[in-house]
Amino acid sequence: MRYHITVTVTGRFDFFETQTVAVRATATAKPFSYGAGDPYSPLSRLLLESVSEVDATAIDATVYSKPERNISVEEANNLVYAYLTGCGKKHCPLEEYNDPDHPDFYGLEALNDNRSGNANLGFFEIDPRTGDVLNGVICEQFSSPPLLKLQRTIRHRIGLTDQEYRNARRPGPFCEPGMPRASKSKP
Repeated sequence: MRYHITVTVTGRFDFFETQTVAVRATATAKPFSYGAGDPYSPLSRLLLESVSEVDATAIDATVYSKPERNISVEEANNLVYAYLTGCGKKHCPLEEYNDPDHPDFYGLEALNDNRSGNANLGFFEIDPRTGDVLNGVICEQFSSPPLLKLQRTIRHRIGLTDQEYRNARRPGPFCEPGMPRASKSKP
C-alpha cells in the first residue's frame, strides 16, 4: 500500500568541510569516526529537530499499478513456436524484424537450420495487444490447438477478458482491401 504523507518538520543542515566526522549512536554513546566517498569532498547531513502534524492518506492502488496489457517479445516468440509444433528454438531460430509499415506489431521470421531446401519457414506478425499470430506476407491468421492454448494463458495473464479481446481484435497488417487472402491455415 502506498500513502501520500504530509508532515511539518523543523530541522537543520549541518555542513562539514571534510568527509570524516565524529558521530554517536545515542546521546550517551562514545563517538566514532564516520567517513564516506572522496575524503576531500564536503559532507552534509540533515538533522531533524521536531516532527509534527503528520497526515497519511492511502493512495488507491489502481492509480499507480496498472497491469501490463501487452505481451512481451519473448511471449511473441513462444506463440510462434506453439504454432510451429515440432520445431523448437534449437532447430528453428526466430529473427526479429521491424516492419516500418506496421510498427505496432512484433515481426518475427522463422528459419530452419536444415541446409537442404528453403531456410525460411515464414514471416509472422504478432499483435502485442491480443497475442494474435498473423501471416507477415498475406492476410491470414494462424491457429492451432497448442497456439490457442498458449494464447488463452497469455490473455489471462495480461487480464484480457473475452469481451475485451473481441473489441481489441484488428485486421492483420496485410488485410487491406485488395491484398491476397488465405483460407484456413495448418502448421
